[in-house]
Amino acid sequence: MFICTVLLLRNPIENCSLRLCLHAYRTSPASSLHVEANEPPLCFRWKKLEGLHYAKTLFSVGSQVIWESSVMKKQMQLQNQHSLNLSLI
Repeated sequence: MFICTVLLLRNPIENCSLRLCLHAYRTSPASSLHVEANEPPLCFRWKKLEGLHYAKTLFSVGSQVIWESSVMKKQMQLQNQHSLNLSLI
């Protein structure tokens, strides 16, 4: 709900800025402005960024789990070696 409201508020601002950059008339359709500027509409850009953020979060959580498990494994190996060394003394 919040994203829809934000996009509705930002669409006219983006269209106005594209018109200024492209020296287009006020009657030019917004879709043609996006094509001329080679920019996707805001709704598509936000969906793309949302997907990238989700993938980044998923990857970072996965790599964190892998990193933690490898650290724990190494720590257990060191503890086992230390206990073996103590038993040999």
